[in-house]
Amino acid sequence: MTENQKKKLCEIYNSSDIDSFEYMKQFCDEEQKQILDRVIWLNLNTTIGWGEQDATSKEMDEYYEKKWFLLSSFGLENIGGDAYYNGVMY
Repeated sequence: MTENQKKKLCEIYNSSDIDSFEYMKQFCDEEQKQILDRVIWLNLNTTIGWGEQDATSKEMDEYYEKKWFLLSSFGLENIGGDAYYNGVMY
């Protein structure tokens, strides 16, 4: 992923986490894609995101841990729940 793509991922995430997951998918290896598929499922099917199924505390923890694991693997950092790249929020 290029620096401009990382900035774009950061910008997309700060507007819409689910859109950022779709953008991120093209850069993931197979292991990351499996993790991302789970994160997307949790977002779309539970109250973490758009779903109607109540999310358990375990699912919420799993979602946030895996989401930030993936974002950080592309160089983004979590500051107060927002994504930053090289200390800048895009």
